[in-house]
Amino acid sequence: AEEAEEEEGKEEEEVKAAEDDIGAAEAGEVAPHKVEEGKEEEEEESAAKAELASLKSEIRSLEADARKLQTELTQTEGVINGDWGPENMFLALYHKCFTQNVQQYTYELCVFKKAQQKEGNHGQNLGEWRGEWNTEGEPYSEMLYSKGGSCWNGPARSMRVSLVCGVDEFLISVQEPNKCVYTMDFMTPLACRKSKAKEARDELEATGHSY
Repeated sequence: AEEAEEEEGKEEEEVKAAEDDIGAAEAGEVAPHKVEEGKEEEEEESAAKAELASLKSEIRSLEADARKLQTELTQTEGVINGDWGPENMFLALYHKCFTQNVQQYTYELCVFKKAQQKEGNHGQNLGEWRGEWNTEGEPYSEMLYSKGGSCWNGPARSMRVSLVCGVDEFLISVQEPNKCVYTMDFMTPLACRKSKAKEARDELEATGHSY
């Protein structure tokens, strides 16, 4: 009996909805139950769009984090696998930057990264570190920064940095002996290796001084 009553109630609702549809159609209106259904669909669609936008934002954030971690990993691998001289003696200079003003230019050396020439807001790449040390003379006494900015009727700019033994860290001089080929003297205590110390002691002995 209860099932029969429920079935009868459903039929009455369906008949009522059909009558509303017919009446609304004749009057050029939308039946009330259709309005409610439309509102529900709009609300569901709006919620779905909001959820999709939130997911896209979360994905972009995760992708940015992944790129950052990849960059950090690459840098870490570069440090681990880099050639920093005997017993990694020059690693302490990693990405330290030093400047010197020459006339209207400011020269900047970021060790194991790149060399630049700046004038106001304009900067010129003088070469980037690519793991190149000198192959002649005393090992690890010169750093080669290559494949810098293009040069009119000349080679790509490059910088050869000579490491000079001294008690402080600063750029001593910058020159351009050949077109778009630069040289720089950089003082650092890290360049004072045993051979340099021996040379200094020999010079003192030759002049009759003790140490």
